[in-house]
Amino acid sequence: MFGVGASSARLEADRRTQLNLRRVATILLAGTTDSFMMAIGTIQEKIADLLTATAASSPSSSTRAEIYMVLQALVLKTSAVHLAPLWPLITTELHEAISSLYPGRNRDKYNMFCVVHACKLLDLLIVSGTDEFQMRQWLFITDSIDAVYRPHGSESHALVDDLAEDLDADAGTLQNATMAVPNASQTGRRKPLLSTKVLHEIPKEKLVDRAIRPFL
Repeated sequence: MFGVGASSARLEADRRTQLNLRRVATILLAGTTDSFMMAIGTIQEKIADLLTATAASSPSSSTRAEIYMVLQALVLKTSAVHLAPLWPLITTELHEAISSLYPGRNRDKYNMFCVVHACKLLDLLIVSGTDEFQMRQWLFITDSIDAVYRPHGSESHALVDDLAEDLDADAGTLQNATMAVPNASQTGRRKPLLSTKVLHEIPKEKLVDRAIRPFL
């Protein structure tokens, strides 16, 4: 199929795939912990297949946001030991999705909705603090006193730190934006920054400046 027919078929395939992924995420969240551990292999295979999609394939790469929703549900409802096979996939996909925010990068595979949900997945993983992710956390953030008081002349190799500096440089100024969400000192425990309430109050065209950049 070509032209309008191909575009219509791709949109329908996207809609159907997104709906099915949302259903999977809802079912995972509705179940008890490890209810679906026997299906993790099948879910992993399907996710890996969907992640090969491009902007022109059917379904297209616009289904990535829903894939990240499923991964969030798995993190919340699966014991760490059963998540082991998923860590290489999660780490690689998070790195590629967040890297797409670098100025000048091609974002065909990662629209803004996808990137927001990738950041929400990273947010959840940091807060959940599983031992398996903590071994990989240094790839994304500096979670130590150096994040606040960086030693003179030192350079962070964490992806989020480097990206934040690049976005600031591209904007021509250092931003000190903050997000109005509870912190650990107020609640006694860490909570995700990118809540649905926070994101729904921000216009789509302002997501990078008002949500993602403060999060980074």
